[in-house]
Amino acid sequence: MNCLEYALGFWNKNRMYQIYYNSDHVVNLPYGSRAIGFLPIEEFGYEHMRDSFDLNDEAKELLKEYFKTAIKKAS
Repeated sequence: MNCLEYALGFWNKNRMYQIYYNSDHVVNLPYGSRAIGFLPIEEFGYEHMRDSFDLNDEAKELLKEYFKTAIKKAS
């Protein structure tokens, strides 16, 4: 399991968290948090995140759901 798969599973159980990425590692933080060097994965885009990690089928579906949810929260 890679860090994005873990973060997506964590988010699926704790939807008050957002997923952040620093082009090397993925972490979960409460919405509105800041971490030096990390940006929300929404800023990298769905395709970039999908293509940057070897995701299992469940994680691919969660990534799609995460981005749909993130778009709704942003509007």
